[in-house]
Amino acid sequence: MLRLAVIFGLALTLPAAAAPSARDLKDQVATVMARTHAQGVAIAIIQDGRIRSVAAYGVRNARGEPLMPDTVMYGASLTK
Repeated sequence: MLRLAVIFGLALTLPAAAAPSARDLKDQVATVMARTHAQGVAIAIIQDGRIRSVAAYGVRNARGEPLMPDTVMYGASLTK
């Protein structure tokens, strides 16, 4: 049985020196994905109102197709 999880991140305001390195971020994402059994996660880093980085990890569906930064993800009625 394939279990899917949706993870919503919180917007945090951190000084640049406090921002994790790319490797640390990848490790943190892997840890959260393992703990929550998430199959895929997409992350955008926004600084000063500009997109600085976009990354996708894992798979997008049961066929194992990779999740890409431009993959459309539906929120269903989670925003109510």
